Amino acid sequence: MYAEAFIASACGRVMMKIKKKYQPYMYFIPAFLFMGIFLIYPLFSQFIIAFQHYQPFKSMEIYFSFVNFKKMLTDEVLWLSIKNTLIWVGFSLLFQFPLGLGVAFLLNKKIKGRSFFRTIFVVPWAISPFLIGLIFAWLYHGRVGIINDVLLKLSLIKEPIAFLADKNIALASIIVANIWFGIPFFAVILLAAMQSIPDEVYEAASMDGANQVDKFFGITVPMIKPAMVNTLLLRTIWIFNFGEIIYVMTGGGPAHHTEILSTYIMYVAYYESNYGYAAAIAVMISIFLLGYSIFMLRLLRSGEKHG
Repeated sequence: MYAEAFIASACGRVMMKIKKKYQPYMYFIPAFLFMGIFLIYPLFSQFIIAFQHYQPFKSMEIYFSFVNFKKMLTDEVLWLSIKNTLIWVGFSLLFQFPLGLGVAFLLNKKIKGRSFFRTIFVVPWAISPFLIGLIFAWLYHGRVGIINDVLLKLSLIKEPIAFLADKNIALASIIVANIWFGIPFFAVILLAAMQSIPDEVYEAASMDGANQVDKFFGITVPMIKPAMVNTLLLRTIWIFNFGEIIYVMTGGGPAHHTEILSTYIMYVAYYESNYGYAAAIAVMISIFLLGYSIFMLRLLRSGEKHG
């Protein structure tokens, strides 16, 4: 009897020690399960399918072959999509970042109605991308669009412009919509970074004779550099995979001239039913974005070391 009580007590103490030691890790189990189901498993499946000729409801004809990756070398639409993606990302960031930085700088000033303007500038970011696509599609419409109507009334054009049907200006027209949508992202993040800078730093600079330009480039920019790099990193990845506006406004047309990689993946998967090739393109995108992320993080770390 005493032996059984001793064993039970010893087991209880051991269980308590194990519980105290591993209990903190148990709280991570739901997060790990979520990541495993919705992140790790899809990535692993995508990598496997990329080496197969996978079609839904059909047998997989090719196992562990590089056919899908070889096809990329001769796929003219893919190369056009790569070109469009670089233009899409590059010009979107070229305007979103400086405009967002300028908006953040202005909203950081103590001006009348600052809270109102802050709310107004966040509105585009609060709207669904699909709704933004519909709004701009109507703005660009040839017959009932406001833009063509204004240009016609001002006698700047003689006939309506097919903004979304002309392959020469369709991509530029969509980029304008994306710029309007993305400015608040930079503005909000960079404004928060600016507000974390102590006022004493600017006061000391003023006492040393620094003007507004000197303060901006000598204090503001260096101190918000981590936020700038992080927002550029996140926004680049976001725009790279951001095809909702394009899908709503043009569907990748005309003749794939507004097709980017993310919309082309949907086209290959759902219209051509070639999931293997779509997965191969997705793998290529993942590798590129991983390399870009590593480069940007190293750039940030090197800046912190030199700082």
